[in-house]
Amino acid sequence: MKVICLIVDALGIGQMEDVPLMSRQCEPANTLLHVSRYGHRLHIPVMQKLGLGNIARADGLEAAGVKALASCGKMELGYEGADTYLGHQIIMGSGSLNYKKITVQSLCNDIIEYLIQNGHTAVLYQASPGPVLVDGCVMIADCMEAAPGLSLNVTASLQDVSLDYVMEIASLVRDIVPVTRVIVVCSEIFSFTQIESAMVTRENGASGVDTPHLCLLDEKITLRHLGLKLDLNGQCPTRVARTKTPVYLIGKAADVVQCPQARVISLVDTEKIFQTVEQIITTTDDYLVIANIQETDLAGHSQDFKRWADLLEQVDRHIPTLLEAVGDDGAFILTGDHGNDPYVGKGQHTREYTPCLLYSSKYIPNHLGIRKTLADIGATIADLFDAGPTQGGISLLRELQKKG
Repeated sequence: MKVICLIVDALGIGQMEDVPLMSRQCEPANTLLHVSRYGHRLHIPVMQKLGLGNIARADGLEAAGVKALASCGKMELGYEGADTYLGHQIIMGSGSLNYKKITVQSLCNDIIEYLIQNGHTAVLYQASPGPVLVDGCVMIADCMEAAPGLSLNVTASLQDVSLDYVMEIASLVRDIVPVTRVIVVCSEIFSFTQIESAMVTRENGASGVDTPHLCLLDEKITLRHLGLKLDLNGQCPTRVARTKTPVYLIGKAADVVQCPQARVISLVDTEKIFQTVEQIITTTDDYLVIANIQETDLAGHSQDFKRWADLLEQVDRHIPTLLEAVGDDGAFILTGDHGNDPYVGKGQHTREYTPCLLYSSKYIPNHLGIRKTLADIGATIADLFDAGPTQGGISLLRELQKKG
């Protein structure tokens, strides 16, 4: 069995109905539509043939005049907010996740006390409740690229300390905070002075380092994600790995998805990600490949419409190779984890439906409607490998009829 799950990070296709009316913008979020309108008219013929136009609006993308090549539907996120880490856990098949939304302002005293108990110096940065300065060079603050209260960042210059040193501090923070992630951001290319220069406070109460302002996320930046304690047995990568099928996590999926048996390849550059995927699928007989295209999300954060559109067209050009690779017995799945609409999101994630395109020559394409959770994707992957049920989600294969 050959299965490729391609997660185009931040590929939202319209604001979800549960976004509170008081929070709605003058125009609802729709990443795909606004990227096509203000970037350039999209030319994505492969996604068009697969059926994206049947479930999404975009300039240059019309509803297919003939039956789509893939089963297609819209996905509700199945989790609160709009977050890459949470989105990926649900895509992998998790059900409910146990966490609290709480900012560093509410956590700072507990963090300071715990770090001092463990041999570090820790003080309030600039003497006001919020970010915490550890040992004079490590900053603990809110993650400014996500909704407030979901994640904390631990940012440091590797000019001052080692990665192991920062990881030890981050692990202590992870011990006592209930947020979804503690994210380590380190590099030799920026100094602590530059970290301080990138500190911002937003109207929503979040306070921390504006990472996109500090640095361009690429292979020169070290990122580590310390996530929640998860039931990995309820996620599709672990279940599939137990069938002795090779599992590969590529791109940002390597950073945010856990599977001890998987081979993880952390990359940011989109072309390098596809080169890596194509090398795997041409040299391996059976596999589960889960790849995340992160640069689309980064384009949303930087509010770069043209780059967003160019990247989506780049993805489209590589899909035919993936479809050919899965052959007669495999499957190709394309989805997103949330939205990041440069037009209304002000550089932050937007809560939107995401697409689900499921291509398999074994099944007759069908309209999948609106699914209640991204976990249906993980459930489907486990079902394709006959690997047993995931913690959450309902397999899409129940909606499909086998050919012949």
